[in-house]
Amino acid sequence: MNRPRIFLTIWRVAVVTLVLASADGLAAEGDSRPWLETWRKNNPQWRALHLIGPQPQRLDVTRELITTLMVPNRMNVLFLEVNYGFRFLSHPELECSGLDKTQARDLTAFCRQHGIRLIPLFNCLGHQSWASHTSALLKKYPQFDETPHVPADNKGIYCREWCPSLPEVDKLVFDLLDEMLDAFDADALHVGMDEVFLIGDEKCPRCRGKDKGDLFAGAVNRLHNHLVKDKQV
Repeated sequence: MNRPRIFLTIWRVAVVTLVLASADGLAAEGDSRPWLETWRKNNPQWRALHLIGPQPQRLDVTRELITTLMVPNRMNVLFLEVNYGFRFLSHPELECSGLDKTQARDLTAFCRQHGIRLIPLFNCLGHQSWASHTSALLKKYPQFDETPHVPADNKGIYCREWCPSLPEVDKLVFDLLDEMLDAFDADALHVGMDEVFLIGDEKCPRCRGKDKGDLFAGAVNRLHNHLVKDKQV
């Protein structure tokens, strides 16, 4: 039987950047904190796998990957890149498809049974398109785009970004992140933030002329303040 291809990256690391976490965690059902404390005692180093997806119909493949690859190789962290592959109820207008809360929570429980810490990943700021496909946020709210003048087929760019100078974007994105944290009973969240090439575009009326480093740092700080200080993740 032909198995679906799974594209993944494996890291053996002591520290992973851009994961926003604290010792407190988020325990929607009261289970995360004691589990995390035990996990940390048993895992002084991270051996992590980055998995894009999965879709609901491939959850059996994901579980098989966990038991046949991660467990035998003593991997202890699964970065699950979810992005818009989740059925967000907080913003149904985005028309996202993918996992629902029950499936997300079940996958978290399955990982914990095998000593694996599941950390959902939502690409923030950059990676809002790939090839000719624009992701749900900028497709529904093109006014949030840092470069709305770029043709709809995304020709000539690597990937789109949302504008870091619009408070309306943060408000909506924070809703999505909060819902994802709850769905996965997550004690940490990976926010991506890599390969941001268009920030401070000269045609953006809000960002034009601003220091690109300041724009990026501002986005990072707002995410940190919301997730770590406000949500205590």
